[in-house]
Amino acid sequence: TIMEMNNKPEKIIFLNSGINLVITGSTVIPLFKQIEEVGTELLVCGNCLNFFGKVDELLVGKVSNALEIFESLTGAAKVINI
Repeated sequence: TIMEMNNKPEKIIFLNSGINLVITGSTVIPLFKQIEEVGTELLVCGNCLNFFGKVDELLVGKVSNALEIFESLTGAAKVINI
């Protein structure tokens, strides 16, 4: 759906077990690579990757931190949480 939207999200943030969508074994890596290529920034919680021992498995997106994620959430005009 995101690829069909006129106004694509500026950022998608992956927290907690949501990191499993952007690491080795995820079936949606090609989709997230396309989403990233059209300008949506993918932020992945670095602490979450560390906690689950998945740092070396990240395949798409950028390792982020609590400050950047918090500023992204509080500075956004609209936040959708799924």
